[in-house]
Amino acid sequence: MMKVTAYKDPLTLSVDIAQEREKALVLWEMEKRKKRLEELCKAIPSMLKKEIMEQLDELIALGLVSRIVHVHKKPTMIEYALTNRGAMLLKCLRKMMDVGIGIMMDYHMEEILIQEGYIERVEVASESDAETLQNA
Repeated sequence: MMKVTAYKDPLTLSVDIAQEREKALVLWEMEKRKKRLEELCKAIPSMLKKEIMEQLDELIALGLVSRIVHVHKKPTMIEYALTNRGAMLLKCLRKMMDVGIGIMMDYHMEEILIQEGYIERVEVASESDAETLQNA
């Protein structure tokens, strides 16, 4: 468990949270919608259920994720969702990743970015294809 009270610098705290790959993976998976634990486990096969539950507990304690209990559903359903603070951190992570992608592109590392799924290969049409499309 992260010892927040040991920090004196909020930037260092935020960077340390964002730097924990497991936390980032859980946050990414909840970017678009709330999820149940089973959905998170399926989406992040590299992590054990216990690890995901530990990360969720820490993210809840940090105010980045909320736990939603649907008692009216039988059996009781529990979902996890990003809070505004969690969405704000995720937005920062995305910006940081974009900067990293730009730097890697400057160093001609496109193949690695494609292999890792950060960018997609774009096929450029030949000049004759472009003329055909233009004349269509």
